[in-house]
Amino acid sequence: IGAIDGFIPSMLAVEEKYIEELSTLPMITTVLDDMMSTPFTSVLFFFDFLLLALQIIFFRMCVDAYMQRMDSQTVLKLLYATLFSSFHFQMRGIAKYVSLMSKPKANSFRKNAFFNFWNISYTLCIGMVIWCIITIRVYVPLGPDNYLLDTRIRTQFSITTFLLWLHVLCLIKAVNVKLATFVSAIIQIVKDTMWYVALIVGVVLCFSQVFYTLLFPEECGQGCDIPKPHEYYLKTYSIMLGELDEDIIDAIDGKVIANLVFYAFTFIMAIIMLNVLIAVISDSY
Repeated sequence: IGAIDGFIPSMLAVEEKYIEELSTLPMITTVLDDMMSTPFTSVLFFFDFLLLALQIIFFRMCVDAYMQRMDSQTVLKLLYATLFSSFHFQMRGIAKYVSLMSKPKANSFRKNAFFNFWNISYTLCIGMVIWCIITIRVYVPLGPDNYLLDTRIRTQFSITTFLLWLHVLCLIKAVNVKLATFVSAIIQIVKDTMWYVALIVGVVLCFSQVFYTLLFPEECGQGCDIPKPHEYYLKTYSIMLGELDEDIIDAIDGKVIANLVFYAFTFIMAIIMLNVLIAVISDSY
């Protein structure tokens, strides 16, 4: 198999789930291990990991300096370091896109290369890093006192940080089959539990509204601290995780129906739904 020209690249024409299954075959594993152990691949992986580590370090240092309102020169130096460390990934992403688009009969290659989870997250990561660099560069010349730090900016920084660490997972899963198995298992479990999560959300919303209705203060005039519905969503979610909310415990004291609802919710979530989750995860793994 190792002598077949283009055998491994041709696997890109197969759907992602079949690629993962093929990669576990002993013959394919041997070929992939041989390819990963070549000097060129080892050096490429080393510099990929090094540049990614530098990118995360410089990006976080730049964001931290910006949020702490350090002087403009310090932020700019860290910003240019982030730009330098991310340049490699930007150019490689463009080269990959141009290479695939230049093949007129590679529709299956393009589909599987562009529309898989890791490539989408990789593309989003590059785009978010560039967006953050532009955002910081716009506000830095205004001076530390004028740095914009609203919710949108902080959310932008947070999502970018998450995507960068997701890129680390994508990179380390190529180290050996055990790491790849764990990462792939997590992705598969998330996919298989989507409907389970939807059911959990429905149950939590249902009992949150029931608790809010049953435990709403009977006499509450002006100046009374009226509870908000969204507060009960968080309280019910906390109960699902095993944390007993003192306000709810005090409120249901002496109320028969509220006690029955509380017992029903804890029984359904802590016993039934938890065991269903364990069964689903075991089957997915």
